Order: sequence, then structure tokens, then C-alpha cells
Amino acid sequence: MNTSAPIPYIHFLRVMATVAVIFIHVGAMFQSSCELKSCENSYFQYEFIHRICSFAVPVFILISGFLLLNPKKEITYQNILHKYIPRIAWALLLFGSVMNFTEAYMTRECDEPLLDIILVSAINLLTGNCWDHMWYLYMLIGLYALTPVYKAFINISDRTDMNIFMVFMTAMCIVIPYLRQANIAPINSYLTLPVFLFLYPCGYYIGIFCPKKKLSAAIAVLILVIYCLHTAWQTWHGHDAYPGYTPLIVSAALAIFYLGKYYSSSNPWILNLLSMHCFCIYIIHAIILNVAFKVLHIESILHFAPLFNACVVVLFTFLLSYFVSCLLRQIPFLREKVL
Repeated sequence: MNTSAPIPYIHFLRVMATVAVIFIHVGAMFQSSCELKSCENSYFQYEFIHRICSFAVPVFILISGFLLLNPKKEITYQNILHKYIPRIAWALLLFGSVMNFTEAYMTRECDEPLLDIILVSAINLLTGNCWDHMWYLYMLIGLYALTPVYKAFINISDRTDMNIFMVFMTAMCIVIPYLRQANIAPINSYLTLPVFLFLYPCGYYIGIFCPKKKLSAAIAVLILVIYCLHTAWQTWHGHDAYPGYTPLIVSAALAIFYLGKYYSSSNPWILNLLSMHCFCIYIIHAIILNVAFKVLHIESILHFAPLFNACVVVLFTFLLSYFVSCLLRQIPFLREKVL
């Protein structure tokens, strides 16, 4: 398969994952509003919206693995150091520094010098202590750095080698979440990494070695049904979410990625257009949501059903983020080097 040509289902999955990320943050922000805590039913519905979209970031990683690990796409450490990592670094510097400074300025002490605020913001940015959704960018730098290593292994591997590798990484993904649940402090913060190390080559594996079959599609649908029912049961009974990505969330992401291969469109220009802006939308949407909830307090205005409220805010946020992305891409440096 030639991954250099436009692939409609990849654009579809990228847009869907971007929308899911916005749903995650909208659900969380509605949950945190004081008024909703007195309404148990609404709180649980927003919790369900928040949890059911947890597949979003794993799908992003699967897409990256599919596009970057294909042997037909040549990627060297020179590419990584001069193109891929600088793009993420510029995004963190330009957007992350603004987010950190805003956060530090709004929570400053009355007599705190401006220089101290700037210094704290810079230190937080360098140490990865940025806005919640920006952790994904730090993680991408690590995956990009490992890409030539993965490609070297893939280039000398046959189908059997890849099968063995996938079995080993699958076992790791099953064990890791339970180690995280044990909350072993010295290692807990590092235990999410193997899940991403597994998902990254999985995108390539599913895209290349897993053709469309009715039985496989039926299994994927069954996984998603179980995922939805389990999430609803956990939410309704008030069980705390497991830290990190559980085997069921990973399985749901794999199922969605596989089923995405069934998507086809004779006129995918809208998805192609939206997909081009997804990276910027991912970064910008959090700023828009913070203004909407913390400045405009839209949670006190919307008194409809939780799902309707969430859909309205997500649609508004996505469209406004897209509009901002269009404006930012008019700047040549941002368009060519960052977005």
C-alpha cells in the first residue's frame, strides 16, 4: 500500500479522533462545574462522554505508525532531527509558552514580579508541566526519536517476525495497566510508555497485514460493543477510571482503526481539508474551551440534555478552532514549519 497517496480512511480517523479529544475535554469541564455536581444523573452522563472517547489519542498514534513506519517512506535521524522534532518543538515553544504564561499570570501572587512569572512558565515548559492536552506533543518527540529504530527492525522482518513482536507487545499492554493500578510510585509515571510503544507499530501492522474480512470486522464491532457497555457500567456504578490506557481502551482503538479501513468516499475533499487542520485544532481547542467555561461560564447557560450540551459545545469549539487554524496558516512560517 502506498502511504504517500491520500488515504480517505486515514483522514476520516484523524478527524474523528480530534473530535473525540474535544468531547473528552468538554465532558470533563462540564463535570467540574459546581452546579452539575448536585445533579447526579447529568454528572454521570458527562463522565460517560469523557470516558467513552478515551480511544482518541491511541488512534492518533496508530495513524502515525501507519504513515511513518511503512518501509516505502524513508525516514532517517536527519529527517527526525531537522523536520519532525523541530515541528513539535516550535509548537510547544509558540503555543505552550503562551498557555503556561497565561496560567502562571492568572494564578500569580499579587506582588510576584513579572520576570518570576516568565521564569516559572519557561521551567514548566521545559519540564513537561504544560496544559494537560500538551503531554501528547512531548510523547510524540519520543516516538519520533524511536522511528528509525522501528523502521530498521521492520525493514528486516517478515510476517512471522512481526507476529511474534505483536504478541510480545500485546502481552506488555495487558500487564502494564495492572501494574499502574498497583500504584507503585517510583515506576508508575513511566508505565504508560510501553502502551504507546505497542500502538505505534500496530498502526503499520493493521494497515499492511490485516486485510478487510467479515469475521475480523465482526470481532472489531463486538469489541466496541463490550467497550461501550463496560464504560457505561463503570460510570453508572461510580468506579474510578483506571490510570492510563487499559487493555479494553487499547482494543477499542485497534478496532476503530481496523473498521476505519471500510470507510470510502468518492469525494473526500472535506475530510482532506479538515484533516490538514487537525494538529492545530488539537492545540487550539483547549484555549477556546478555557475561555468558554472559565470566562463566559457557558455551563450556566446551557440547560439542555447533557449529550446535546456536549455536542453543541464540541461543534462550536471545532469550527472556531478550524477558523483560527485557517488564520494561523496564513503565516508562512507557521504553515511550513509548525502547523
